[in-house]
Parts: sequence; structure tokens; C-alpha cells
Amino acid sequence: MIAGQVAIDDDGKLVGEDSMTAQAEFVFAQIDGILLACGATFADVVKTTFFVTDISRIGEVATIRHRYISKNFPASTAVEVSKLAHPGLLLEVEVMAIVQR
Repeated sequence: MIAGQVAIDDDGKLVGEDSMTAQAEFVFAQIDGILLACGATFADVVKTTFFVTDISRIGEVATIRHRYISKNFPASTAVEVSKLAHPGLLLEVEVMAIVQR
């Protein structure tokens, strides 16, 4: 299972304008819900990819990630991009999980 998430709410509004931490909190909470809906948890995640507009702020994302993934860290890639699909987005997170059926 692969899931990607950005900080856009159900009404199409940006969450956490100018706040990498707020956007990361929203994104990880959304991914947690997606995983649970698929019968998985963050313990099933084997790869994460972070697309950020400012790589110097990746520590803010890591702080939030540690709340959800505290051991057995999956393979991880962080990529700095000039911009994302929606104005104001600071990060996009993609996870790959192995879900047993």
C-alpha cells in the first residue's frame, strides 16, 4: 500500500500556513488514519519519502515523525523541491507499507 498526503483539509484549504510543524502534524495524522483504514499501522511502513520546500527545516518534520514512528525506522528519503502542487504547501509525505491480508 502506498499513501501520500499534503496539508490540505477536506474543504480544500491549506492547513498550517507557514508552519512546517503544523503541516507535518496534519499530514502524519492523516496518514495514520489511512493506515488504520487499511488495517495497518506505522509499524507496517517500510519506506517514507519527504518532499520539502526547505530542507533545512527537515528536523521539524522528524520531530513529528518520531511521535508516530519511534523504533524500527523505515528506509527514508528527503528531497528538497522548489514548490509543491498547491501554494503554501511546505511538505508532502509518501509512505509505503506492507499490509498482510
